[in-house]
Order: sequence, then C-alpha cells, then structure tokens
Amino acid sequence: MEKLIKNAFSIYITKFGNQIIGLMLIPLISKKLTSDELSFYLLYLSLTGFSVVLFDYSSSIIGVKSVAKNIFSVRTFAKYNFAHKITLSAIFLSFGFVAYYVTRSWEYFLLVVACIPIGMKDVWYYQARLNMSKVVWFDILIRTLLLLFVFAIPSALFNIKVLLCAFIFFESISYLFYSYPLFSFIRYSDKKDFKKSVITNIKNGIHVFSARLSGAIYTNLTLPISLVFFSSEKIIVFGVCERILRIIVSLISPIITTVYPYLSSDDKDKKRIYNALKSFGIFLTVVSFLFIEKIAQIIFDIHIDIAIWQLVIFSIVPYFIVMGSVNGLLELNLRGGYKQNNAILQLSVLAYLVTFMFIGMFGDERFLFLCLLVPEFSFYAVSMMYIRKK
Repeated sequence: MEKLIKNAFSIYITKFGNQIIGLMLIPLISKKLTSDELSFYLLYLSLTGFSVVLFDYSSSIIGVKSVAKNIFSVRTFAKYNFAHKITLSAIFLSFGFVAYYVTRSWEYFLLVVACIPIGMKDVWYYQARLNMSKVVWFDILIRTLLLLFVFAIPSALFNIKVLLCAFIFFESISYLFYSYPLFSFIRYSDKKDFKKSVITNIKNGIHVFSARLSGAIYTNLTLPISLVFFSSEKIIVFGVCERILRIIVSLISPIITTVYPYLSSDDKDKKRIYNALKSFGIFLTVVSFLFIEKIAQIIFDIHIDIAIWQLVIFSIVPYFIVMGSVNGLLELNLRGGYKQNNAILQLSVLAYLVTFMFIGMFGDERFLFLCLLVPEFSFYAVSMMYIRKK
C-alpha cells in the first residue's frame, strides 16, 4: 500500500509540475511568436495529445496488467509495443514529408515529427512496476530546461521552427531516459517476426484502443459541439464548469492509474480500495457542490450564476466518474473484459451525442449540464448491471 501511495504521489508531481511549467511557458512563447506561429503551437498541443493515444494504443491497460502480474512478460510486450511504435513513427514521418511537399513549409514537417518522441515514451513500464518516482524528476527537469531555453533565446532569433526543434530535441532525450531499460528486450529474428509483432499488438489491443479513442472524443469535443448550437456568450457558465470538471478528472486519473497495476499484481486489498475510491467520489461531489463558484472565481476570475438544479447535476458527476472508473478501468479490465468495457463506453458516448443533439435542437443552453451527467451515469449504470449479472 505504501508503494501505491508513493507512485500516485509521483504521478501527481509529474502532472502538476508539467502543468505549472506549461502555464509559465505559454505567456513566454506568446510574446516571442507571431499570431500565426502561436496558432501552430496550439495545434502542436492538440496533435501531441491525440498522438499519445495512438502511440500508447493499449499499453497503459494491457501492458500494465501483464507486467504487473508477471514481470517476465515485459520481454514479449516490449517487443510487440516497440514494433507498433516504430511502424507508427514511420507513418508520422511519411505524413511529415507529404505535409512539406504540399505546403512547401518546414513548419508542417516539424509539427508532425514533434509528435513522435512524445508518443514513443514507455510510461506503461514504470506504471506497471509502481515505480514512477524513478522518472518523475527527470521529466520535470527536461521541461524546466525547455523553459530556460525559450527564455534564453532572443526574440529576434526565436520562431516556431526553433521552438518545434527544441521540443523534438528535449522530448527525444526524455524518451531515451524512459525507454533505455527496455532496449535489451527488443529483438526480431527477421521481417516476418517484426510484422507478426505489429499485427499481434493491434489484434490484442483493438478493444482497449477503441475505448480510449471514444473517451478522447467525448472529453475533447464537448465545448466545440456546444458552440455549434449556442453562442459563446450563452454557454459561458457551462464552459467554465466543464473545464473545472476536466481539472477534477485530472485529480482522479493518477489514483486510478496507480491502483490498476497494484490490483493486477495483488487483489487482496480490492474491497478496501474500492470503498476508499467511493469515499473519494463522495468527497469530490461535496466539494463541487459547496465550492464550485469559488473555484471558478479563483481559476478563471469569473463569477458564475448557476441554478441549484444545475449545481446538483454538476456535483454528482465526479462521483459517477470515480465509480465508472472502478467498474470499467478497474473491475472489467482486471477481469479481461476489454471488449465489454469498450461496448459499454461506445453506448455511453452514443447516449451523450443523442442528448447533445436533442438539447441543441429542441432545448436551451441551461440543460447542457445534462450532457456532463448522461455519459458518466450511463456507463456506471450499464457496467454495474453487467458486473452484477456476471
């Protein structure tokens, strides 16, 4: 249990340390880049976030579970995972050359290539070993060096190409530090063995990848879809609350990420951990209900006028996120029910889209809060029924 808490603490340090450095980096970059170059930087942030899902594929679930249960399985999974990542890197590199050929701009080439080292990092290995503390400080060090580099370069010499090259350089160093322990495990007898590794990795992880992709779509499209139906002035309260919810999710994620490998190797404390997570969900609900207006004031410097029924709906969402994670990310995945977890998540996303379309066409912006509740409650309810049935 002590190792579990230490690992969760390390993930929190990495997450919030990188967020703080990122917040310091944005105004510094904004002063040195033109508005067009700044749009490139924002596009880089979006692309890298999506590329991590593509490169990780299923390693954060299947790889973590395999290695947590049996350390010797790291040889096989590292081999499959590396083949997948090298193939994807070649595809990204090809897209980069195509982007350059079409636009005759090195910026687009560097934009695509910069996604590769971030995606290549083998974070799953340290998650499985409950050993994130080994790499957390190096990750923050690299980000700090990047910040100092941007600060030191004179504005006259600084542009988006310099920035993207810096990202590629520093993230490549981070990748080598993360992944060097696995290099000795990666051996392929011939081209057929390499192809077999790629195909096996794709087949084994297709349901996990599909679930992660669905989750990424739901997480990233809520505000853009709402702007299709309503003006930005009308959804300001909803938009602020939705962003706060994402911050709350960032508090939940490190705990689930740590608990999963811990229970994969030893489930004797499962009931106690599930009860602790349930209490954590209730705590987040109470905090959300009591302090949402103050949180909005502190983070966004804005006063939100939220109705009591909207506040109730918003407040119970964190509870269902935590309990949905217990049912799906933990219980179903620990049982090997990747296909079932994916199917339930797809159903929840469908319920989310139907709710959004219905409110957009026939309702008003006040009911958008239902779009936060419906997918989380749907996943929790359906997954609970499935687990009890089994």
